[in-house]
Amino acid sequence: MSIRFLFIVLLFSLASCSTKRTDLEICFEHIQCRIKSDSIIEKIKYSPIDSYRRFNYFIDKFIVEDSKHDSICPKSLDQFLLENYKNSITVNNLIWFQQFQAYLKHQKFNPSKARDSALQFEKKWR
Repeated sequence: MSIRFLFIVLLFSLASCSTKRTDLEICFEHIQCRIKSDSIIEKIKYSPIDSYRRFNYFIDKFIVEDSKHDSICPKSLDQFLLENYKNSITVNNLIWFQQFQAYLKHQKFNPSKARDSALQFEKKWR
């Protein structure tokens, strides 16, 4: 095989991997549809983590409560909780908040940075 052919196959493989959405992204899409208000979405999208308490209701209602009735969200949220079992509920909610913001902004999510921000926020408000 030629190197050119291998390079094309590699590029195609990378492109197909990067477009596959995770279950959590699909869950966020469902949550975004349930919120139904562009003004709330815009506020959530661009609010700093310090404003988390203003959106606590939305996180609790749409991510935790409403998602229980979804076919994809419970599995992805349970997986997240299993992976982050050492975190407090507040830290996990803050990470979800930041992850939802990243999803809304179409940005790459950095879990370690989000966890660090969540831990700092939690320390500040104790």
